Amino acid sequence: MKKIRDKYNNLSIVARATLCYTIANVLVKGVALLSTPIFTRVMKESEYGTYSIFQSWYGIILIFTSLNVFLGGYTKGLLKYKDKIDAYTSSSLAMTTFITCCWGIIYLTNIPFWTNVFNVSPSMMTVMFIELLLMPAYELWSSKSRFEYKYRMVVFASVWMSLLSITVGVIAVMTNSQRVVARVSADVFAKATIALPLFFLLFAKGKVLFNKKFWNADCKIKLNTVPIQ
Repeated sequence: MKKIRDKYNNLSIVARATLCYTIANVLVKGVALLSTPIFTRVMKESEYGTYSIFQSWYGIILIFTSLNVFLGGYTKGLLKYKDKIDAYTSSSLAMTTFITCCWGIIYLTNIPFWTNVFNVSPSMMTVMFIELLLMPAYELWSSKSRFEYKYRMVVFASVWMSLLSITVGVIAVMTNSQRVVARVSADVFAKATIALPLFFLLFAKGKVLFNKKFWNADCKIKLNTVPIQ
């Protein structure tokens, strides 16, 4: 163990970060894979199908509500605004929050129509809204931490959310008649334990909600119409 520890300590920070991310990713994927038979055994085929539909719609809607600013474009912004990283991050989060709230208002204007379109119940859409609102905070923080090679907390957060989601999810599904809502709620609860504190922390550190320059930069990067110089 001492030799392994010494070899690890002698690695560059980039190599250590890569190794930790790889191990964490394998662990998270492995736990998710091993837990799948548990949920498929407890949940009916139609219930598991509804859960899959929920996850699919979440992935699609997130693209529009967040513009995926926390992906490669955000890293480019960090390079350009490296002396204003906290302000840039809080402004980016404010933008995703604003778009998500607009989407929520549009949904509320005609709930029956959107329920028919998404084939997802209003209670589950409420849970989805919470996830859409909070997860950009985690994704921005995660991207920022990777940019700064602060990998330990990111690895801990990803493993924590995965294990908690599965643990609480199994208990919730086995003790609740509304299994799909229980599974979705358990997953969002696990993510919120990390994302909710980060949501307020990023705003508190950045202290910027609207900055036209930052918002324009995020949109231009995403749409790839005007490159950041």
